[in-house]
Amino acid sequence: MKKRNYLIYPLAVMALHACSTKDLDVTPKNELSTGTFWKTEQDATMGLTACYNNLGQWDDPNDYWYVTFLDGATDNAYSRDGWMGMQAIGNGTNTASSPGRDYYKFTKVRRCNLFIENIDQVTMDETKKKKYKAEARFLRAYNYFVMQQLYGKLPIIEKTLGSDQVLPRNTEEEVIAWMIKELGEAAADLPVQNYLESAGHVTKGAALALKARIELFNKKWDDAIADAKTVMNMEGTFELYKDYRGLFLTGNKLSQKEWLYAQQNAPNATSGTAAYPVLVPYGDLTDGWASMNITDNLVQAYEVIDGTTIDEGSPLYDPNNPYKNRDPRLNQTVICPGEWWDDRYFDPWKKFYTEGTRKGQQNLDLWSDWRGARTGYLLKKYFDPITSDQNNKAGFDVPLIRFAEVFLIYAEAKIEKGELDNDMYSAIDKVRTRAGLPNTDRAKYSSQEKCRALVRRERRVEFAMEGLRLYDIRRWDIGKQVLDGALITARECTVNGETGKLTFDNGAKTYPVETRVFHADRKYLWPLPQAELDASKGAIKQNDGY
Repeated sequence: MKKRNYLIYPLAVMALHACSTKDLDVTPKNELSTGTFWKTEQDATMGLTACYNNLGQWDDPNDYWYVTFLDGATDNAYSRDGWMGMQAIGNGTNTASSPGRDYYKFTKVRRCNLFIENIDQVTMDETKKKKYKAEARFLRAYNYFVMQQLYGKLPIIEKTLGSDQVLPRNTEEEVIAWMIKELGEAAADLPVQNYLESAGHVTKGAALALKARIELFNKKWDDAIADAKTVMNMEGTFELYKDYRGLFLTGNKLSQKEWLYAQQNAPNATSGTAAYPVLVPYGDLTDGWASMNITDNLVQAYEVIDGTTIDEGSPLYDPNNPYKNRDPRLNQTVICPGEWWDDRYFDPWKKFYTEGTRKGQQNLDLWSDWRGARTGYLLKKYFDPITSDQNNKAGFDVPLIRFAEVFLIYAEAKIEKGELDNDMYSAIDKVRTRAGLPNTDRAKYSSQEKCRALVRRERRVEFAMEGLRLYDIRRWDIGKQVLDGALITARECTVNGETGKLTFDNGAKTYPVETRVFHADRKYLWPLPQAELDASKGAIKQNDGY
């Protein structure tokens, strides 16, 4: 890949609260020169801030655009608008010249390398210097992890390169081993703190959790168990937040200890935060676009409140009231038909309101409308209804690694090893009981196969719309089962505009909103952008299937 020279710009307002206001009292510079910069601790803080800072709307795999929209390339969601790119990725029509989205970017890697190369010149406390360097190594590894999941082989770049330098791609095995090494060494120099205590800086728990994730994804069961257990033993420093719904709302970010690593965004920013109105329903005040629609494929995965699946015949499940008595995470993640939202009962079916204050008005939630919920469901996680003055500037934060994931990493690695013991069940139950479900029925889930199905279902519903589903599909190799075929709408129904009551006619059915094709020859990888192949002059080869 041909490398470009990137400039690092200090920001007037940090997107991440990683330093104090006085640290930002600097003279703006267009470029950080190694001759005049890298002298003081303030310089080091600015350099580290650049490593954390977002690359901009759509360009950064840490950004909420990436995190919340990535499930649109899976069976969890349908990306209604083709311009976002995830629709083409999801249905398999993306190509090298039209890849859908391009995250084959080394901008942050270059920033981290520049920081690591130069911080030793700075006069500052040596312990703090080591910590800063460890943070940069984590951030570099995290970006490699995302690119490795999407593109496979990558060049391992540990120093800044000239504009004409090209490095061949290392094997995935080499990249994985390098990431694990980097995270282990970074963790040794990072403190045991939660996200609040560190003011958003990366900590030991985050580094070990990401290391455990990578180990799990690559069948290193013992290592994943050991690293996850180390983080689990930090309970007290980290905690599962009592309220799953509240965990994702911006107003609670300073009262929870579950996030290990997150992308923070400045509140009330006027640009780069438009994911909020793009995702929420269309309405009189919010002007939402409802661009990402949840599928019935995902909704069916949520259990009944008694801990059974919906096809197991629980007396608590009523197919004519299908969103009642379900895993509470369903109604905390998804806006379902008949739910009250922003002054109306959500109704994705009728063309005109027939009751209430909107009687006679066009129903802009209609699934066939340009801005409507074409699957009959919309995303609720992350959002409260907003007012017109917040439109296009209601930024929100997204967790990239949560404490809940550590328990499920531990449980899954134990299951894959065949260790169906009390510790494994207890780890799963930590997540289930926080959600409001009963403890696992150990007599029912007594085999490796059944426990594997349980933990996979838990991961799917716990992390829905958090950008992990695509990675899970790849590592479980279930693409043919879940990425090939129809994405399904909600079952058609009538919503009473005054009560929200649902009525299903005889023969009411679901509809396919899109039929997808899974290309097994692509091995789950995205195409390298054609511009990168051209710039490499043959040094880099395209991924299979494109």
